[in-house]
Amino acid sequence: MSFSVPISTQSAIEVASTLASDLGAAVAVLQRKGSDWIQIGAGEGSSPADCRLIGVLESLDLQRVTPTVYRDGNQMTVVVNTDVESYSPIVIVLTLACQPEQVLCALITSRIEAIRYRDDLAEVNKQAEGFIDQVTQDFEELSWLRNANDYLDLSGPKHSIESIAVKCLPDLANVIRAEAILFVPVKSDIDSATSLPDLDRIAFTGSTEVDQSIYSKFLIDSIPQLSKEPRIANKRSTESSLSDYPGLRNCIVISVSKETRVYGWLLAINKIEGACYLATDPTQTQDLIATSFGTFEAGLLVAAANIMASHSKNRELFDEQETLLTGIVRALINAIDAKDPYTCGHSDRVASYAKVIAARIGLDSEECERIYMAGLLHDIGKIGVPDSILGKPGKLTDEEFAIVKKHPEIGYAILQHLKQLDYVLPGVLHHHEAVNGSGYPSGLVGESIPLPARILAVADAYDAMTSNRPYRSGMPSEKAESILRAESNKTWDSDIVNAFLECIERDEIKPHSVSEVNTVSSADLDRDSSSSLMRRIGLSINNMVVG
Repeated sequence: MSFSVPISTQSAIEVASTLASDLGAAVAVLQRKGSDWIQIGAGEGSSPADCRLIGVLESLDLQRVTPTVYRDGNQMTVVVNTDVESYSPIVIVLTLACQPEQVLCALITSRIEAIRYRDDLAEVNKQAEGFIDQVTQDFEELSWLRNANDYLDLSGPKHSIESIAVKCLPDLANVIRAEAILFVPVKSDIDSATSLPDLDRIAFTGSTEVDQSIYSKFLIDSIPQLSKEPRIANKRSTESSLSDYPGLRNCIVISVSKETRVYGWLLAINKIEGACYLATDPTQTQDLIATSFGTFEAGLLVAAANIMASHSKNRELFDEQETLLTGIVRALINAIDAKDPYTCGHSDRVASYAKVIAARIGLDSEECERIYMAGLLHDIGKIGVPDSILGKPGKLTDEEFAIVKKHPEIGYAILQHLKQLDYVLPGVLHHHEAVNGSGYPSGLVGESIPLPARILAVADAYDAMTSNRPYRSGMPSEKAESILRAESNKTWDSDIVNAFLECIERDEIKPHSVSEVNTVSSADLDRDSSSSLMRRIGLSINNMVVG
């Protein structure tokens, strides 16, 4: 019988104890260390073998795969080598009364085989558990990497880097089996050489008993050492730097940065004890894999840091574009105000009214902001209307009024090439449409008029009626409100009119001025009028809404 797979020292001692009990034999377990034989035993440490045993072992054939029996009168000595291929074999020596040799050797062999098979089974079970854990880890890793696409979807301007951290770090902590992962932002976005952590804004996931002052000190001490690579520290590895940080067994720290800009740091704290994976690096033992952070964990932490850094960089670029776009919009509005001083502030007021109306009818905040922007730009087409027409104090000719009516189309033509503002185009083009089809430029009817345009139409008309113009003075809010009611569901969408009036009642919209009723001359009526109904009221929708 060949014991080609050796049994452990502890198992050899266990076999010896069992044989001593079964056979009433004196038993010794010995291991060769160099040229010497050392006697070992459970709880007894190790000691040199006695002279009698050394004499037996010196004549032993270490290549023999079956027990060797020596007889001496009424006693026999049986020597069993548990590993014929080892340079430091472990042998079991039994001394007992003479017995049938064949039966005795079979019994000894069966005991050793039983222990060896038990140990083999335990090792197989351990490997199977390791495989299961490894497959689970691989699945969780793949799931996290797949979900990274979802984290990138969060990388819009509405989401802060802290919100990205709160979303992606809990799953990552589970994958790398960390007690906790935290993101520490910088106090300000500055170069890495002078970056300082803002310890009052830590985004934390997980649970650890390590005091914040300890891991904060570790982070602060690590920052000067960091480059683009993470710092990995394990107490059981060759690195001993964690001795100054009570409670820290394992740590990974990496900067969340893009080029020279540092946005913060990720810190993983303490591998959860009991997590066990198969060693893929031959230089690492299974125990080391189970209790240490390594390149696997660091790699996933780097992926998370890259996602967060990319988000922050994209957000900076978005903010720059937003600032540029806002500047362009403001420049265009200022150009309109400079062209027609009487309408100065008109676009801002229309935008503000429209935003309040949009919120009142239940649109979300993003859509309200879009309608606000459309309000700012609704009259941009007036840039293409001659100053002599815009500022004319008397009656417009039919040809002049036809030119004025082109300003929505001119505005559309100006803005259509700004893709970032394409959402304002329906409001700019159609804010002079009337729900009964009498408006311009397309004569749309009812709900075929885009909602932003219907909202802007009401806001625009109200501000035009209550504002001073070169050909008339503004009317009181009460009169403008009565005109809106009279033309509700004819010129303007009744739901939008009702929402606007409700905003006034709730004091959500305050008239920018209230003028006393002024006498309107026939020239002013002609200037404003193309509707007999509005002649009787005193102002014309067509020219009122031109404002």
